[in-house]
Amino acid sequence: MMEQQPSMHVKHMVLKGVNEATVTVDVASKSVKSIEVTKFGDTESVGDQATKAAELEKYKGVTLESKVDSTTGATFTSTSLRAMITTALQAATK
Repeated sequence: MMEQQPSMHVKHMVLKGVNEATVTVDVASKSVKSIEVTKFGDTESVGDQATKAAELEKYKGVTLESKVDSTTGATFTSTSLRAMITTALQAATK
């Protein structure tokens, strides 16, 4: 039987508003399968650099113990992404 891979829609407050994302977690490996930013409320042309596909790809496979470098120039957005991922991983692995 295949392990369920729950998706969770999470929000995180940032300086200019709220970022929202859908995080899909592989429960068996307790890791991120994917993250999709559904609402961006941070500084455009700065923070949005962290929401590009190539930057989001680095979160694939991340666990609660993983360390992921912030996107240069997008520290607040990177922190927001990590917070949303942590929330989703904690909820999915309880």
